[in-house]
Amino acid sequence: EKNNLRMVFTPSQTYQTSTIYTVGISTDAKHAGGMAMTAPFEMSFFTADRNYMSILGQFPKDGEEVHFDNPAIEVRFDKLPNVTPILKQIEIVDSEGVAVKLNTRKMTYSKNGGEYGFFRIPFTKDLTVGSEYKMTLSKEISDKDGIPLQDSVVVKFTAVDAGVEKTDSLIEGMEDVTIYALNEQGSVDVTSATISADKTNKLFGASCMNIAYEFPATEGSEMLLSSFALAETKLTCNDAVGVHVFGDLTANEAYLEVIAPEDVKYIPLGQMDFLGWRYIEVPLTMLEGEKEYQLAGVKVVQTPSLMSRIGEFKLDNINYIKDGAAGIENIESMTSITVYPNPASEYLIANADGLIDCVELVSMHGIIIAK
Repeated sequence: EKNNLRMVFTPSQTYQTSTIYTVGISTDAKHAGGMAMTAPFEMSFFTADRNYMSILGQFPKDGEEVHFDNPAIEVRFDKLPNVTPILKQIEIVDSEGVAVKLNTRKMTYSKNGGEYGFFRIPFTKDLTVGSEYKMTLSKEISDKDGIPLQDSVVVKFTAVDAGVEKTDSLIEGMEDVTIYALNEQGSVDVTSATISADKTNKLFGASCMNIAYEFPATEGSEMLLSSFALAETKLTCNDAVGVHVFGDLTANEAYLEVIAPEDVKYIPLGQMDFLGWRYIEVPLTMLEGEKEYQLAGVKVVQTPSLMSRIGEFKLDNINYIKDGAAGIENIESMTSITVYPNPASEYLIANADGLIDCVELVSMHGIIIAK
């Protein structure tokens, strides 16, 4: 092309990763005017160890709810992203197709080092509660080596107010951070844990609790924060709790620790695979019989991931919903399901007469061991 001064060769199939390829041009190749090469040409090149950059985590994801106040988007990758053209590669529109602007001056992104690459960009203004938005991440987003995403990502999300005042009784306002501390006996491999009051990003009252933590590796750690003063509210298996959580996008599992005489249970709040405030309501059906439990602490169990080593989340009002679990219907079981071997040491096999969508292995204390 261009006056016969350049030749472009397109391979018939995708290059293999981490492979040396050699290109050879013999003297049979001629200029359009008939001039032949005086000597054969040969060159080699080595392909990268990947064809595409991968997304490890993102917020929001498709179908998620986003707290309207001071929202932001964040995407985490397996490599450092090239953020120079990033604003041209992201589009966010409201339900009427009107562009929603991002605040580039407050954008943060990864430099060299770290387990993953990321960018976080806040919106220029609050979202409208109840409105639906669409975000498109172009497949042209690439890493520092120019390796792009495999496909564009399109998600729809809805703005909500996670800070609506609840009429339920308050178990704990999470304002007195002095009564919580790292329980080293109940924790596993925690490099650091810092508990502080956040007066800026709170939902209710004067402040919320901010927990910043660091683990030594990307798997295998657990952090238990225990209270020196048990909450007064008594909880039973018929009740439910509502918890306001500010997620850190680590996908680590969060739990509330509750205790009764000679018993400890961990109430699963789910993975913190989101960013910003979220209200989470959990029925306490895992509690035993007529026992009465009290809130005693907060636990974080690390999810094996490049994103899970360092995190920072917040907790605000924890509410008591009396008889909140009483209205939950029993799930109709399959006519036939078998799980074996029992006892098991390495694996379990489940057979059923219908489709098994999900299997969770839960300990006696309520902690999800495998999923």
